[in-house]
Amino acid sequence: MMFKLYLSTKPQIVATIFIVSILAYIVYAFIKRNEIKNWSKLLGILLIIGLFTCIAVVVRDGYGFSSQPVFTFSSTQSNLCCLAALGMVILTVIYFVVKSVEIKRILFFAVSGLIVFKMIVIEFSRIFLR
Repeated sequence: MMFKLYLSTKPQIVATIFIVSILAYIVYAFIKRNEIKNWSKLLGILLIIGLFTCIAVVVRDGYGFSSQPVFTFSSTQSNLCCLAALGMVILTVIYFVVKSVEIKRILFFAVSGLIVFKMIVIEFSRIFLR
């Protein structure tokens, strides 16, 4: 069953690669957190990978353009993901205002947490609510 959900079509394969990549990137940043001095570069890369992951998942799930999407625009999942995305935008704006490296690190992981939250909501919906 998991194979059909994640590796049976090209959009599923691409989305799965992006999901694994972004999770690996977050884990890498966590492991190297004491050595990293330039969190701006890491946040930029995280946001770019996150954007491409989001696009790949939208294509995979037919969100907004399929007759049978995983969930609709008015669903609880959609609302939760939109709120998480708004939180990411707010944290990113704050990120570029603050000067403290420690605060930037905290904000990086807060954005990472929101990305993981969105993944959990979407993947839970795909696995259990379909």
